[in-house]
Amino acid sequence: MPSRPILTGDKSQAPLDARIFAVATDLFIRHGYKAVSFLAIAKQIGTTHSHIHYYFHAKAILAEAVLNAYVASTTVDFRTIWIDPYGTGGRAQVWPRLAENSGE
Repeated sequence: MPSRPILTGDKSQAPLDARIFAVATDLFIRHGYKAVSFLAIAKQIGTTHSHIHYYFHAKAILAEAVLNAYVASTTVDFRTIWIDPYGTGGRAQVWPRLAENSGE
């Protein structure tokens, strides 16, 4: 995910591409690919859908980036839980984060 200059005047916020990515991730998880639009993402961030196009060019590209990040994160969690040679360190760190992400 390339980082380009922030297109908003508020420099105290995270870069726009990171905010787009975070909101898109949340919306794709909650509503699925078909129900998410650049306009819906832009509305939640408070920008225009043109800014989303500037960073990601197409919904499929954004969805692929979200999916790749999710798979990478899940792979790390899996390895932490199941491949930990001592069998205890990873589970204590990963399970609370998984519960938090699932809304429990």
